[in-house]
Amino acid sequence: MNFLGLYDAVDRAIGMDGSRITNVDSVLHIVRNPEGGSRGWFGNTGLQADSDVRYTEVVLMGTHSAIGGDPGHGDFNSANIPLAQEMMAAQQADSWMRAYAGLAGLIF
Repeated sequence: MNFLGLYDAVDRAIGMDGSRITNVDSVLHIVRNPEGGSRGWFGNTGLQADSDVRYTEVVLMGTHSAIGGDPGHGDFNSANIPLAQEMMAAQQADSWMRAYAGLAGLIF
């Protein structure tokens, strides 16, 4: 596989280990900044990759929901992030993902 794009990937599966990425050439993982207070009980997964995988991690100040493209929803009301920042994080996540996917040859 050429490219794997992850939007704040969390481990919610029992009995599966997704902590290490092994089967892809290039990974972009966009994660929420924990200082924003969004879903602190959600641990991220996919934060490690084999040495032959080009792994890039981008940390944005937005909620789990914003990183996934739905700003202002999810746990927004309990997070410490202004709505303008939340909207910007969603736009940045989309821009980063499209750029990296394009570098891997994906066309939108």
